[in-house]
Amino acid sequence: MFNILYFTHISFHHNLTKIDVSLNPKPHCHSMYEILFVIKGNNEFLIENKTYKVTDNSLFIFPPETYHTLLHNPDENYERCIMYFDQNLIPPCLTIETNLNVIVSDEIKALFLKFDKFADEFETDALYYLLISFLHELLIRVTYSRQDSISHSNLPALVKQTVNYINQNLDQPLNLNIISQNLFVSKSHLCHIFLKNMQISIMDFIRMKKMYRAQNLLSRGFSPTQVSKLLSYDSYSTFLRNYKAIFHANPSVNEVEEKILNDFTKE
Repeated sequence: MFNILYFTHISFHHNLTKIDVSLNPKPHCHSMYEILFVIKGNNEFLIENKTYKVTDNSLFIFPPETYHTLLHNPDENYERCIMYFDQNLIPPCLTIETNLNVIVSDEIKALFLKFDKFADEFETDALYYLLISFLHELLIRVTYSRQDSISHSNLPALVKQTVNYINQNLDQPLNLNIISQNLFVSKSHLCHIFLKNMQISIMDFIRMKKMYRAQNLLSRGFSPTQVSKLLSYDSYSTFLRNYKAIFHANPSVNEVEEKILNDFTKE
């Protein structure tokens, strides 16, 4: 671990996992935007319904609620920088609604190294404004420059259709029966192919997606009871049980903000 900076709406983390340390990657989402810049490392990333080859200088930008995970423990030292930031910090001239994944130039890499140096030189108050400035420059340069996209592979069509159906219907009742009927496939086949490709069961995936949507709704000022209804839970007790299963706490805005710092160790 090198540097970690945590503010309410933006965070930065530079981390190194050595080859002899098991990272134990687990599928997850976040309630804020995330930037992952791989300084060094070779791996594969599962992002929603596609897999991406991770190499040196790979940069990923994930919108909130994006499902992702490394597929293997690193087979060499894995060095990366991670940022989380609130949507309100995106410059008005930009729109980032989908995943962005590119191999960045040495000039972009230099931005990360420059800020890493700042983290050792400046006090916390100054670093907050430097971090926001760094984020704005990075987003603008990555969005407007021509970078090579990271090669990817699609998962089987049924898995892609299932992920899309769930993402488009998070405000509706969702279970295995409903999904299998709408996709005209047997429940057993759907369960098998989903788990094999997504590293998670279909019901756990639904629970995770709904609960991160719940966090975003809580952060926008909705009450837990309102969130339960917006996500079509048949009772508040069912919603509460699912929320606690993911976050191990009662639903609240404070828990949303605290969860971000704990998420640093997952990438």
